Amino acid sequence: MTNRINVIIPTGLPRLDAFLNGGLTPGKLYHIYGASGSGKTTLALQIVKNNVSMGGRAIWVETSRKNFLNRLSMMLAEDFKNKLSDIIVFTLTEFEEQKTLINKLEDFIAPRINLFVFDTITNLYSVSLQEKKENIKLNKEINRQIAVVKSVCLSKNIIGVILNNVRARVNDEEFKTEPVACKIVSYWADFNIELSNIDFKRKKLNIVSKEGDRRLSLIYELTARGVEQI
Repeated sequence: MTNRINVIIPTGLPRLDAFLNGGLTPGKLYHIYGASGSGKTTLALQIVKNNVSMGGRAIWVETSRKNFLNRLSMMLAEDFKNKLSDIIVFTLTEFEEQKTLINKLEDFIAPRINLFVFDTITNLYSVSLQEKKENIKLNKEINRQIAVVKSVCLSKNIIGVILNNVRARVNDEEFKTEPVACKIVSYWADFNIELSNIDFKRKKLNIVSKEGDRRLSLIYELTARGVEQI
C-alpha cells in the first residue's frame, strides 16, 4: 500500500470542501466544536470514513465513552470489517492518561497514518478542574498538549482534528456559548468550525480561518449515512 500522507481528505460537504480547496490538508489542525446533538462526532467519523476509503489510516482518541464504532460501521457498511484495522483506537478515562498519550503521539504515527482525531480534547480537562491554583496548572497543561498535537501535525505532515464541547457564558446580560478553553484551542487551530442546532433536523456550520479573513456558513442534516449538506 502506498503512503497516503499527502492526501487531502474530503469532508463530504461540497461547499465546505470547496472552501478548503478539496478538504482537510496535511499539516493543519482543525477545531470542531458545538452543542450536543450538532453532529461533531458524526462529522469526524465521516472524515475518518473518507480517509480509510482512500487507503489512509487514522488514530482515534475517545474520552466520552461513546459507542462510535457502531455508528462508523453503519457509515462504512460492507467495508467496515475490512477497514477496521486501519483505525487505531485509544480510550482514555483520566487527564493524566491523555498527557501520557500526547507525549508519545509522534511515536504512534506509523506509515499510512495521516489522520489524528481527538473526541473530545477538553473532556478530561474539564472533569479535572478544581481550585484556581490547580486550574492554572491544568490550563498550562492543556495548552501544552494542543501545542504538541499541532507540532506533530507539522513534523509528520498529518491532519489533526480535535473535537470540543461548548459552555455557557454571560456577557453584558447576553447568554452565549463558547468552546471550552476557547482562547487556548482556537490559538493553535488553523480552522475553527462551529456546529449548532437550528432544529431537530437542520444544523448549521460556521467555519473561520485562523486569521479570521476567510469564512463560510452552510446548512446540513444528520442522516444514517453521516452529515449531508442541504
